[in-house]
Amino acid sequence: MHLKSYYLLLTLFILYLHSNAQTATNWETILASDLTIVQKRTKIDSLVSFYKKQGNDSLLERITHKYAIWHYKNTSLDLAIRTAKQSLELKKKMTPTNPSLIQHGLKNLGFFAYKQGNYSRSIAYNEEIIAINSKNDYAADAYSKLGRCYTNIYDYHNAVVHFELANSLFWDNKDYRSIVANAINAGKLYIKIGTVNSLKKGIKNALIADSLSLQIKSRATTRYNLKIILGTLYNQDDNLNTKKASFYYDQALSIAKDLKDSILIAKTYELKGNLYNTVDQDLAIQYHQKAIRNFTKNDSVSLAISISNIGFCLVEQQKFKEGFTHYQKAISYFTGQKLNNREVSSQTNILSETLDSSHLLTTLEDLADAYLKHYRSTDDQLSLNKSINTFLLADEMIDLIRIESQEFQSKLYWRKHSSALYGRAIEACFLAEDIDNAFYFMEKNKALILTEDITNNRLKQSILLPENIVNREIKLQKNIYLLNKLKNKGSNKKELDIITIKILDLKRNLKKLQDSIKDIFSDYSKFNVQSSPITSLKSIQKKLDDQTVLVEYNISNHIDFKSIDDDNGYTPIYEGSDYGKREYSKGYLVYITNDESHLIQLPNIDNLKNTVDLFIKKSAIPFGTEKDIVSYSDIGHKVFKYLFPNEKIKEIISGKKLIIIPDNYLNYVPFEALVTTSNLAKKPKYLIEDSEISYGYSNFFLKNSSDIVSPKSKVSFLGFAPGNFEKYNLPPIENNRNEVNNISSLFSGEVLINDNATKENFLTKLKDQNIIHLATHADALDSISPWIAFSNNKLDLEELYLTKNQADLVVLSGCNTLLGKQETGEGVMSLARGFFHSGAKSVVSSLWNVDDRSTSYIMNEFYKNLKNQQTKSQALREAKLKYLRNSSLSESSPHFWATFVLLGDTSPISIHYYPYAYWSLILLPIILFICIVLYRRSKKRDS
Repeated sequence: MHLKSYYLLLTLFILYLHSNAQTATNWETILASDLTIVQKRTKIDSLVSFYKKQGNDSLLERITHKYAIWHYKNTSLDLAIRTAKQSLELKKKMTPTNPSLIQHGLKNLGFFAYKQGNYSRSIAYNEEIIAINSKNDYAADAYSKLGRCYTNIYDYHNAVVHFELANSLFWDNKDYRSIVANAINAGKLYIKIGTVNSLKKGIKNALIADSLSLQIKSRATTRYNLKIILGTLYNQDDNLNTKKASFYYDQALSIAKDLKDSILIAKTYELKGNLYNTVDQDLAIQYHQKAIRNFTKNDSVSLAISISNIGFCLVEQQKFKEGFTHYQKAISYFTGQKLNNREVSSQTNILSETLDSSHLLTTLEDLADAYLKHYRSTDDQLSLNKSINTFLLADEMIDLIRIESQEFQSKLYWRKHSSALYGRAIEACFLAEDIDNAFYFMEKNKALILTEDITNNRLKQSILLPENIVNREIKLQKNIYLLNKLKNKGSNKKELDIITIKILDLKRNLKKLQDSIKDIFSDYSKFNVQSSPITSLKSIQKKLDDQTVLVEYNISNHIDFKSIDDDNGYTPIYEGSDYGKREYSKGYLVYITNDESHLIQLPNIDNLKNTVDLFIKKSAIPFGTEKDIVSYSDIGHKVFKYLFPNEKIKEIISGKKLIIIPDNYLNYVPFEALVTTSNLAKKPKYLIEDSEISYGYSNFFLKNSSDIVSPKSKVSFLGFAPGNFEKYNLPPIENNRNEVNNISSLFSGEVLINDNATKENFLTKLKDQNIIHLATHADALDSISPWIAFSNNKLDLEELYLTKNQADLVVLSGCNTLLGKQETGEGVMSLARGFFHSGAKSVVSSLWNVDDRSTSYIMNEFYKNLKNQQTKSQALREAKLKYLRNSSLSESSPHFWATFVLLGDTSPISIHYYPYAYWSLILLPIILFICIVLYRRSKKRDS
């Protein structure tokens, strides 16, 4: 009986397997049959419904998995995604859990979302793959896919990180085909980033991949793409090698011709044409025309690139009308719109409908430059106006692209890119006497990332995020910071990859948290800090009183590339190159009062930097002899004349409050110490004697600083004065403890000195203080990161960014606290910037090494003036002037008093008095008097 039962069960099991196999054959047979797509869908949908009712999840998972792929190939991405989601749900339900199977399902969904152009969803799916297992083949593929996604949203630095992680796994797995494919994708990014180092890295990787492709006998199209990448890496202005670029392009062309692929042939001709755009325009045009003949009408972007390149060549040849026509035609192809006779510069809707944002941006920039060249050649005012309008369109295009950039390095990349554009746009505005747009471009070119971050932080505060969410965000940010710090110390490739993976995992969690904030808090999700309006010139004028002048500078650096002639002044880009570059600068200032504004070009701009550098150097050194004073007066007056270049502006600023918005190397200039007279026989007359001066990163930034509301409480002072700096190999600061103690006698608060002045105490107490004063050593020029010294540890700039404060005033009474790395288009990465980022309204910081005794004197006077309700700028000025009046000879040198400058809000410190306290003082005697009178009356009655 037992044996019969066994045979029965075995028979039933075989029948079940046969049934499943037959079913599998059925649905596979249906998909492979000659039925129409609609008929196949009907039959498969019936099978899916049937097995859903049966609850046969195992078979259903297999069917839906294959069915999703079939939908992708035969029907639509929407149906493919919907079916793939069903399949993934079934994979996740299976027991025991099969991680690899789930990764496979996520891979399909990530691929479909990528093909659909939904890069954020594709990123989410691929990140989920990595979260399951970050070291297997699926993870390697996911890193590579993430690199592609970030490339498509213009987050190039983030994309490079992911391609490099993918490469590490591909090498571990000896997956040489993927290494080759990865080198092609990463190579495109190294070209986009465009620095000399990135180009060298791209060439190194591509040469390795090129060698591998021969060993593994890669497909011809892969070898073609590698040759194209190598050619293009050598076809960049900072690395141009015409012979090598042409060599690789010719190899690519040979492969394309063997394949008889007209699209690849056309693409190669287009790149060969690009190679000669600035060297030989006639030859370049021939190649571009060959490319156009080989492209199909459906390849709109490629046609647009070639037509745009012809436009560039024609403009170089001074054939402006033909060049403009080609640019207009190219933009029509990019956007799918027939512009006909309508001007591109007036078509704002073209930006949202482009097929290729990056190339459209390049075309708009080239067209704006072409209009500017035409104006210089013909004095045609209409071309000048078109140039400005086209620059404005290009600026909008950058804003649209920039929205997708998450990584700080990618943001800086786009700031650097836009800075060059803004410099040329300001030049066009100057020529057109268009001060409003010039001011707009100046503002866009300054500290935009910082201002957006400050605005974003304030918005988070205004919506009152729950404390647990705030703490979670801070914890994630701190962990990312600590791992980055560890990464900077690492040297082993494996260890660096592990740290990078951990950082990316934390960043994914941080982004999920921040996205959830947007989903939950509607006010936050509706706000886009990158679309915040720049304050207009007219609105600024309305807010200025008749005693204030705002002066904003712009200094832009430009590089032109061209073949070297004997007399054109171009220097080789590398030794032996016949291709050269010429570097030059343009400088402008706008000064604004409440009733007028003017745009002025700075004279002798090529000499300005050297003169300014010498002035800063002399400002930081005490006078030793009368000759030193004369020499300083001479250079100080020269810089004054450069920066205030006509008599009218000198007259306007005299006796006024000046708000200075510097730029580029002018960020390091102590304007107070400029010499306003040319009489070298007398003691120098400094600008501070005529004017009260404060500084800002931009007007947009200043508006945000002044809008910050300080806490409505009694002023609280927090002072730090470490006593021993031996562990940093730095000398003690003799007067720093007296300095903070003297200030604390004016403003109640807490002073932490010697061993109590720890980093931990600072981080704990920072948040709730109105005034923060740090009398300690600092180094803003550290090669890794600027830092502030506490008694036990350093606090560096990246960690400072993670803090929060609500200070009305931060004083950094240390050395070089306003210095730092200059980032083009964003400004100086200083310690002062870190405090603004974390919430401060204003910061006093230093431009060079401070003198202990003079610093203590000036700071003491500064705080006395603040106590008397002077504005911050007035208080600092009066303190410096008093020091000057009481000093002579060497001690009157700018070295001792001009190092400290005020950035941000200038309003007085908000000292909140409590009216009831004063009323109580008045009412108490009255009540006491009434009580005495009543008591005496009662005594009289009793008697």
